[in-house]
Amino acid sequence: MDEALQDELYSAPLDEFIQRRTALAKQLKADGRADEAAEVSAARKPTVPVWAANQLARRNRPAVDKLLTASGELRKSLGKGDRDAFTKAQQGQADALRKLRDAAKSLLDKPTDATLERVVATFRDASSDEELAGRLAAGRLTEEPEPSGFDTLAGLAFAPSHARQGKQAAPAGRSRKLAQARAALKEAKAKQRELEHAAREAERVAGQARKAADQAARAVEKAEAEVEASGG
Repeated sequence: MDEALQDELYSAPLDEFIQRRTALAKQLKADGRADEAAEVSAARKPTVPVWAANQLARRNRPAVDKLLTASGELRKSLGKGDRDAFTKAQQGQADALRKLRDAAKSLLDKPTDATLERVVATFRDASSDEELAGRLAAGRLTEEPEPSGFDTLAGLAFAPSHARQGKQAAPAGRSRKLAQARAALKEAKAKQRELEHAAREAERVAGQARKAADQAARAVEKAEAEVEASGG
């Protein structure tokens, strides 16, 4: 999808996303841009954490830039096996994430701790992936990313090696640990996706319940007004 169209969609207030998507697709179709209209129509409404990340990418550039820089340094230090640089970058990342969590708390309407943690995870995991980092910087994330697995990889990269024979480590043991770590990471990702799906479903049901409660409240107000008007 064209970047300008993405900006039109993902910069919108969350409760206006569907309306804006419908209007934009209709206008594109009327302009003879059927393919783009189809792309816009297929765009999924972002979750609250994704929407918050996109908004803060536009509204809180210093913290987002600091996060992207720190996460970039994490990738570099991990590739070089530089423990000190990794630790320093990790601290910078944690500081930026704390500031963005506070900003998200101010942006969202009474967010739960679980929602804020998902916002933090979205920032952390998107900034840790080179491709997603660019989309985060532009405020064009479309979904919550999978966990980066940095902690697991760092644990392997910086694990002390006690048993050495001459200049060679025990490759079989390391390969086995790596395979186990990858399997654990895969299982953790699957579990996270399952829980995130459950959380999104819970949010959807809660939203419907809030809407029904608002409608009921309006009905009560209307009934009370009619009683008062009737002299009751």
